[in-house]
Amino acid sequence: QHFINCKKLRHPHILQVHATLDTDNPNDLAATAVSSSSGSVDAKSSSGDWIIVTEPVIPLQQWLSSSPHPHPEQVAWGLECMVRALSFLHGANLVHGNVAPESFFVTRAGDVKLWNFGITCSLQPVISNHFKEYERLVTPQAYRSPERIQQRWDALSAAGIHVMDAYSLGVLIAQVMFSPNNLPPTLVKAVQRLQSPNIQRPRLQPLLQCPIFNTPYQKWQLQLEEFPIQSVPQKIAFFQNVTSNLQAGVLPSQVGLYKLLPLIESEISTICGNETLRGQDEYRKQVLASLTPMFYIAENYNNVDFAKLGTTIGILFKVNDRAIRGHLLQKATFLADKFDANVLNEAVFEPLCSGFSDSSAALRDLTLKATASLMEFLTPPNLEKLCRYLVRLQSDPETSLRVNTVIFFRKLAPYLSET
Repeated sequence: QHFINCKKLRHPHILQVHATLDTDNPNDLAATAVSSSSGSVDAKSSSGDWIIVTEPVIPLQQWLSSSPHPHPEQVAWGLECMVRALSFLHGANLVHGNVAPESFFVTRAGDVKLWNFGITCSLQPVISNHFKEYERLVTPQAYRSPERIQQRWDALSAAGIHVMDAYSLGVLIAQVMFSPNNLPPTLVKAVQRLQSPNIQRPRLQPLLQCPIFNTPYQKWQLQLEEFPIQSVPQKIAFFQNVTSNLQAGVLPSQVGLYKLLPLIESEISTICGNETLRGQDEYRKQVLASLTPMFYIAENYNNVDFAKLGTTIGILFKVNDRAIRGHLLQKATFLADKFDANVLNEAVFEPLCSGFSDSSAALRDLTLKATASLMEFLTPPNLEKLCRYLVRLQSDPETSLRVNTVIFFRKLAPYLSET
């Protein structure tokens, strides 16, 4: 049931499924169990492995007890993720039925994701036999509402789709998200109503009106979620403001590394890979605005995927925009320090060379100075190509550029073969 449901349900706060596979073959443990009970292995009597590949996550309770502990604004955002995911199910006339700590996981960016859809079903017109048979086996007793324990199935079917999950969420908030003695005062009454023995419990969405959710961290998270539907001027403003919030710690490094950086890389790939978008001034301005937070994350955070970032840098060097090119050239020392030789030779040096032919003398000079950081990593064919560009620069109209070229030859000489 879960295997089927997890592939169909799509929402920002439901655990993302990348792939699923039904192997049709039992694993060793299942085969051994069948063999020991019957004396022989019957392929029909044991199912194969069911494999689900998801985004990287950790269990909710592991995240809450991790060191350093998530700060209160992060915990509040995690609770908001839960409410939004469950409200989505209820809007689709589905009850999750298994709201408990084991049904939530947390991404590397700190987003809480809903999971475990083994007894997810509709309550109307009647509750399924599948739910009745398995609900007490999979849901911890503390999270089963009074009417479930009493098996008042008709009352549940007649009540709102949310009432069962509302009770479980109330217990989860009071016992797991916050310790009983640390429940925020603004949530006390709301949690009491959620855990009411009366079946007329409130819906979950109004819970988000509580002041605990109204934080700078939440506002930035919502902006990240809404980013794809924002206008270009809004996206530019977002990128212009986000770096200062990264520096101030309003957005933790995990959000910058695992949520903001992939978003920037995706936007750059989309814009620069589309000739129409790439040719429009406002889209190039958006790309330029995104470079400041991108390099801030790359320069200050651990665990950056520099192989993927190298691909993005290579794409950027191909954009015919002097402001973008100038920004990249100023980061040449950083690129040489962080990227391996293959990335520097293929993704950086090749497109960088077009700057030697630019009509702007300042950009030609900046290209020459940037190349000084790369020359010790260049392959013999690329060194030969560089020499050809330098020969041309010796005849450059700019006196200063001709002088810099001569100085560059002295620095380059130790890396050249005798040929």
